Amino acid sequence: MSPKNRIPPVPLGKTPLIETPFKRVSVDILGPLPRTKKRNAYILCVICQASRWPEAAPLSSIDSKHVAEALFNMFTRIGFPEEILTDNGSQFTGKLMKEVYALFNAKHLRSSVYHPQANGLVERFNHTLVTMLKRLIDDKPEEWDTYLPAALFAYREVPHASLGYSPYQIIFGSHPRGPLEILKQTWTKDQLNDEVKTVSKYVKDLQERLQDIRSLARSNLIKARKRQEKYYNRRAKERSLNVGDKVLLLLPKNTNKLQICWQGPFEVMKKISPTNYVIKVGRKEKSYHVNLLKHYLERPSQTDPPRNLMAIAVAEDVKEPKDLVEYPLQAVETHENVTISPQLGAEQTAEVKSMLAEFHDVLSDKPGRTSLERFSMKLLSAEPIKVKAYPLPHAKAEVIKQEVEELLKAGIIAPSVSPYNAPVVLVRKPDGGHRMCIDFRRLNAVAEFQAEPLPDPATIFANLSHARYFSKFDLSRGYYQIEVEPGCRPLLAFSTPQGHYEFQTVPFGLNNSSSVFTRMMRKLLAPIGNLGIHNFIDDILIATETWSEHIALVSSLLLRLRETGLTARPSKCLIGFTRLKFLGHVIQENQLMPDEEKVAQLLEAPRPITKTGVRSFLGMCGYYQKFIPHFNSIAAPLSDLTKKDRPDKLTWNEECELAFQRLKECLTSSPVLKLPDLSRTFVLRTDASGSGLGAVLMQTAEGSDDILFPVAYASRKLNQAESNYATIELECLALVWAIEKFQAFLYGKHFTLQTDHKPLSYLSSSKHLNARLMRWSLLLQPYSFQVEHVPGSQNAAPDFLSRHCVLEPKGLNGYHPSENLNN
Repeated sequence: MSPKNRIPPVPLGKTPLIETPFKRVSVDILGPLPRTKKRNAYILCVICQASRWPEAAPLSSIDSKHVAEALFNMFTRIGFPEEILTDNGSQFTGKLMKEVYALFNAKHLRSSVYHPQANGLVERFNHTLVTMLKRLIDDKPEEWDTYLPAALFAYREVPHASLGYSPYQIIFGSHPRGPLEILKQTWTKDQLNDEVKTVSKYVKDLQERLQDIRSLARSNLIKARKRQEKYYNRRAKERSLNVGDKVLLLLPKNTNKLQICWQGPFEVMKKISPTNYVIKVGRKEKSYHVNLLKHYLERPSQTDPPRNLMAIAVAEDVKEPKDLVEYPLQAVETHENVTISPQLGAEQTAEVKSMLAEFHDVLSDKPGRTSLERFSMKLLSAEPIKVKAYPLPHAKAEVIKQEVEELLKAGIIAPSVSPYNAPVVLVRKPDGGHRMCIDFRRLNAVAEFQAEPLPDPATIFANLSHARYFSKFDLSRGYYQIEVEPGCRPLLAFSTPQGHYEFQTVPFGLNNSSSVFTRMMRKLLAPIGNLGIHNFIDDILIATETWSEHIALVSSLLLRLRETGLTARPSKCLIGFTRLKFLGHVIQENQLMPDEEKVAQLLEAPRPITKTGVRSFLGMCGYYQKFIPHFNSIAAPLSDLTKKDRPDKLTWNEECELAFQRLKECLTSSPVLKLPDLSRTFVLRTDASGSGLGAVLMQTAEGSDDILFPVAYASRKLNQAESNYATIELECLALVWAIEKFQAFLYGKHFTLQTDHKPLSYLSSSKHLNARLMRWSLLLQPYSFQVEHVPGSQNAAPDFLSRHCVLEPKGLNGYHPSENLNN
């Protein structure tokens, strides 16, 4: 870390002086070490905080069971402690160990995260023990557990620097007869003093001697602590935090555990002690030492105007999408603006027109008002959110004035005296004009989020396999059709040069707007909901197999809109089509394709020059990745550019350019997928290579039971650990991953799994599986499938996905490439 980012530590804290031996012990695990002949690879280290008496036990595994057994064996020799201090390792904090602490009637103490200094006594002993073992084992590292008792004996007979006495003296009151004592007696021929004492006198002398030694050791420890504090506190500085403060946290990087950086900001939830705080990181709360925390101060805006200046920002660099449609607040369109499919017959067209005339009141571009749902919000702070206005060019004042007048006339806003205020911004429209928007970011930051699941597009497409007729409806400014609860309207206040106003209906820009709208749509369609009507936000899709069903559903929807006071935008309504655009896709009978206009926008995309640009391009392409057989392998050079450890300035090489152009080419080859038919059997083909996994989900079409059509493609790269798997393990990994990938289609249904590796056929029957294969076999137990062996020559689709190569458009023994579906 650079000196610029370094913060001074807080003064050295004072731990309690423990006078009773083995009242409190520190525990830690050392390793992994070279595995010995007895299969030991770890050392469980225990040290007494009063006497510095060490204990150590070699372990073959560090799970809770082995740790508990080793601790029990130690405590039967030295006594059971009242307090046990450990780090936050799972082997010390698991359910089993909690029962062990309760059995010992011992209090479990834990050091804070990433602060081993709190358990420094045993950490220092670990270092000393490793150094001693290195000297002893020399060229036989696999025998370190044989020399462990000798190392412990040597540590126990040496005086401790802070205490002035050896651990042996403090525990037993005398020097041990060690190797040096034996050598001395051999040289000097000294004889031991065999003074005869009674038992009572010996015990009394021993008690006095132990009391004197421990008293002197305590005074020496106090002196040593003062010296350490004086040295350590030279560069220390008192720091404290309050609950609710924002802090930065010093943590290892996700990409490299050996590098640390400041992350955050995070919120202080609780103060445990003067040096330990509970911090909320994501959804979890953990305790951290103050030396890992740095107070976070929000940088004040450099563009804040004076307090008495009324101003508004113009966002010139933020443009609205070209396909965004203007929704006037006064009625302009009628039911005659609804688009009817030209492919319908004269009788069908007349039937549609008659129906539209009947429901002309709900087909209007003027927003209605519904009673189905009302918008409300709760704030986490009672302090009013008042944000100063942004600068406004005088030339744009007329735009604000006109929009405010329209909103007032439509009853969408009303004058306000609220203490809340959000700034107004002008967003540039495609035609060069500007639209007034409200910046609710500060209000969103303190608003309680309302969870409401959005409809799943994949589920919608999965229910369209038998549909022949499609109609689409779009509500007129859907948010404006939902009223705000009177008590919440002051929260939605904003200021303009014309005055202070508040919204009466739901505005755009609130983080809960989409949740409330989705809840309203669910209530709207619940009485008429079935497999023929679907919605995503305000887009309503009707898809049926027959015309009679279709016209009945359209009529039911329009009647429901009338009953609830909602209106649909006529020019955005399409009825009776056999080919329709929906959610960026083109749907027609039994087929799914990407939207040509969206693909054209991708083709026109310039080469990105920033990480943000790369992410944006990959995001657009990723929406259609189910159409691209080897998407992950092609996009790998581009996705590597977005890693955290890569510089912000892109290093664009030939490999990146090839991936950029190849993704565009894949979307221009008119890819087509078969819409999944949930009533028919699925076929899953998988394969694996040394670099990746591949899978193709397929089905036969009605009337062509011998021909398989692709429903979706999937592929991914292997990580470093997976690249070391054996061939049989890679094949099983591909199987497990692919089934989980397409779980929504395969769970609860019998399907066929085709692969080119014969050993997979014995996955469910073999009795000699290794642990990994056994776990995967158990994961597949809930699924019903049969394994079929397919020769590699016939398994080209998933094979090329896994090997990151390009599949040539050729027949594969009954498997038809997607290009053939256009015929």
